[in-house]
Amino acid sequence: MNDKEWWQAHILKAATAALSTISKIYIGCPVYVDPIFYFFLKYVKDLAKLDKLDIFPLANIMQTKRDNDMVIVLGSPGDILTYTNNISQKAEIIFLTVPIPSISFKFNIMAQPFNPIKYDGWPFPFVPRKKCLLMPIGTFTDFYLSNQAYQTKALKAGLAILAHIFGGFNRVYGIGTLSSKVASGFLDAMPPNIERCNNNLILLDRTLDLLTQLRFNETYIGFMEELIPFDEFDLEITPPQQMQVFNRRTPATTNDDDLFEDIAVRTIPEVRRRLNVMGISNSLANDIKNTHTDLLNKMEQLFKENYPKALLFETQNGLVSDPFTQSRILALDKDSYELAFRALTILRSKGDKTAENYARFLGQALGVQSVARWTRIDEFLTTAVSVSLPTKAKAYCAEVGALAAIFATIITDEWKRSKFPVSPNYISTQTPVMNEPQRWFVVIPGGLCAAELAAMRVLARNIRPTDQFVFIPTNMQSPSGLMSEIIRK
Repeated sequence: MNDKEWWQAHILKAATAALSTISKIYIGCPVYVDPIFYFFLKYVKDLAKLDKLDIFPLANIMQTKRDNDMVIVLGSPGDILTYTNNISQKAEIIFLTVPIPSISFKFNIMAQPFNPIKYDGWPFPFVPRKKCLLMPIGTFTDFYLSNQAYQTKALKAGLAILAHIFGGFNRVYGIGTLSSKVASGFLDAMPPNIERCNNNLILLDRTLDLLTQLRFNETYIGFMEELIPFDEFDLEITPPQQMQVFNRRTPATTNDDDLFEDIAVRTIPEVRRRLNVMGISNSLANDIKNTHTDLLNKMEQLFKENYPKALLFETQNGLVSDPFTQSRILALDKDSYELAFRALTILRSKGDKTAENYARFLGQALGVQSVARWTRIDEFLTTAVSVSLPTKAKAYCAEVGALAAIFATIITDEWKRSKFPVSPNYISTQTPVMNEPQRWFVVIPGGLCAAELAAMRVLARNIRPTDQFVFIPTNMQSPSGLMSEIIRK
């Protein structure tokens, strides 16, 4: 087993055990699964040869054979609720919410004409992806703008399950208000029978640096995320049916492409220079080089054709100062307005005086309510932290945000023992990190974008090359996707 696969083997084993338990307890009972868990659990079911267990997408729940069938509904509370109108009123339902039961979910279900027979938790809140391990227990809005009480409990439960799968933690870091609260009591709450390993846990609040996830990231992967529909985070083990549903995987993200790991966090001019001088050792290397060259040319053409994105990019870089020109995003982005609100966020963060005029344009075009939803993140934007990369890490990434810089500060272990550069924080020990190989589990409540994850992976690989890292965001979301969630929920 190579280093890239070690954590996936543990996850597969734990998922198989959890699914086998359902198969034995609820024999012949169909399981309707939240979309984000469906393909992985279907793969585990087929791999474990659980032939008596039928797994279906939650959207297919209307296809139950009889009105009085007993069915299992499995997924996050919010996603299950979006499908409840399709559930037969006569069906007996077992609701399994991930990863723990939800009281508010139960009240919502009780108000509807269903006949549920059980509410419980599904104690496996993970979905392995190619470059990270998702723990889809909540979006940014769930964690920071709505019912944080349940999300905090769900996060603690997910971390406890993580410790059961991989072993206990010797060191715990919690940076930010939410993360420091969760981290401060985590080790004390662990059962004594869990063996402590060379495991380190890092918890980082998304609100420490919300701006980075809303900006136009100017790296290769940042342009890909803005311009090309692709799923960089496909399962490493890909079921055939996945390809029928997910966006197509670009050649740049295949398992044989080590070049992508090196150029993902470089600027477009740097990538172009790298490809121009790249030596060709074999036909595979030549194919990979040609793939990236073609992709780079395609993105440059798409950028020229996508005027709203180009205008956002120019606004971000101070190339457009006229508020009337900036406001053209409103007309050009009329179907979504995510770009318009991202432009306002960028202007506001820079202290640009045109931000007030821009907000006025938005209010007139979209109504005060839309702008009011955007202002919910204003506090996070004004209290964001500024952290510089450690000196030894500056050569590895063209652009990183505060989350990646905090991560690099922790794994370089260069901060003064008496004070961490970000507050509030919790650090379980002041002793230096040992030189022997370590395992690091990096959890980000509220999620990451592709560019941030790529930057963290590059920093980890270069700063501590003998260590093993697992990055665990609660969701992966593009900049436009995050802004859409904020202004619509």
